[in-house]
Amino acid sequence: AAMVLVIAFSAAVIFARGFKGRFPSASVKVASYLANRDAGSFGRVGSCFVTESSRSAVLDNDQCLRTVEGKRNYLLIGDSLAGALWSGLSSSLPDDHVLLASVSNCKPFVHPAGSADCKKEMDYIFQTYLPAHTIQALLLEGRWKPENMSDLTETIEWAKQHQLPVIVFGPVPEYDAPLPRLLAYSIAWHEPDLANRHRVASRGVVDAQMQSLAASTWHVPYISLYQAICNGEDCVEYADAAHEIPLMNDIGHLNEFGSALVVRRLIDRGELR
Repeated sequence: AAMVLVIAFSAAVIFARGFKGRFPSASVKVASYLANRDAGSFGRVGSCFVTESSRSAVLDNDQCLRTVEGKRNYLLIGDSLAGALWSGLSSSLPDDHVLLASVSNCKPFVHPAGSADCKKEMDYIFQTYLPAHTIQALLLEGRWKPENMSDLTETIEWAKQHQLPVIVFGPVPEYDAPLPRLLAYSIAWHEPDLANRHRVASRGVVDAQMQSLAASTWHVPYISLYQAICNGEDCVEYADAAHEIPLMNDIGHLNEFGSALVVRRLIDRGELR
C-alpha cells in the first residue's frame, strides 16, 4: 500500500518542469503516454462517437453501423475495453470489417445492468440491429468479473438461439497504478520487475475461469488476451521492440499501439485469421 501511495502521490513529479532533470529521458518518454482522455466521449458506435450531445441520435441509429458488402462483417460489443480492442482488430484485419458498439461501463449482455445509455444501446443491438443485419459473428469483450458469468452465459445462449456465431474475448492484465507511470519509475529506479509486482492477480483468475466455461458450458471460441500478453508471470509491458511505448496508457486499457501488437500476436498464434 505504501508503494502505491508513493506512486500516486508522485504522479505529477515526472511532468513538473523543475523535476524533469531528475528522471532519465527514457522515463519521461514512457510517462508521456499517461492517459489524457477526451472526457466528452464515452463510447463509440461504428463511425460515430457517443457524447452528451450525440447520444440520442447515436444509441439507436444504424447509420453509424453500416456493414460493408464484399467483406466479412463482425460486430464487437462491450465496454471501453471493447473499444480498446477494436483499434487493433480494425487495423490488422484488412479483409474483414469490424463494427463496434461500445459504451463506457456497459457489459455486452442481452439484459444489461448498466446505465440507461447502456440499456438503450444493448436493447437496440439485440432487439433491432442483429435481427435485421447479417454478420459473420458477434464478438464480446468487457471488463469481466466472476459475477458476470451467468449474464454472459445467457447472452451466448441468446445468440445460439438466433443462429449467430459468438467469439468471446477474455480480460487483459490490469495494474494497481497506470502502466506508463510504473514503467517510468521502473526505469528511474532500475527495477525492471516493478510493473509486474503491481499487476492485479484477479485478472488471470478470471481468464482461467472463462477459458474453462468456454470449453465446458458455452462451447464457443474463447480468445485469451491475457495469455497473448502474459506467459506465466512474464507479461509484455511495451508495444514496441525499443521499449519506448507502453502497452497501455492507464491501468487496464490497451492503447492503439498495444491493441495492434496484441492482435498481431493472436494472428501469429493462429487464433485470429
